[in-house]
Amino acid sequence: MKNSFLTVRTPILVVDDDIWMIKLILQRLSGEDYNIESVTSGHEAIAWIENHPESIILIDYELTDMTAYEVLTRINIQDRYLEFIVMTSIEDIKIAVMMTELGVFDFIIKSSEFLADLPMVLKKVDQYLAVRKQLKISKVKLNAITS
Repeated sequence: MKNSFLTVRTPILVVDDDIWMIKLILQRLSGEDYNIESVTSGHEAIAWIENHPESIILIDYELTDMTAYEVLTRINIQDRYLEFIVMTSIEDIKIAVMMTELGVFDFIIKSSEFLADLPMVLKKVDQYLAVRKQLKISKVKLNAITS
């Protein structure tokens, strides 16, 4: 039996100050049936996230106006279904650990395999968010029964 809640596609925001990288990502995901938007700054990302409480954020670590770390620490993630995938061309274990401690779903190095692997990574995040939502619904139902 297929779980229908696993087929819902979560909106995706691509945040990168490199327009060509955004174009490559959008081209790679064009046939994947996602609702994808893009912005080029951390401030634009924060504004977008405020209006999209259920979303996947694919964000470059080093933006011109701030880092992904600063974006994550400036938003209120309470009662939201947000998952972050941080991408960078810098292989720095300190940054990877720091971002993981903040709760990012994945930390990806922009390599030759990066674009090929992206649809699979997004599918995993999308399914994870769907399960989180279903779990919350189940908890609410259980609390209503036991109260």
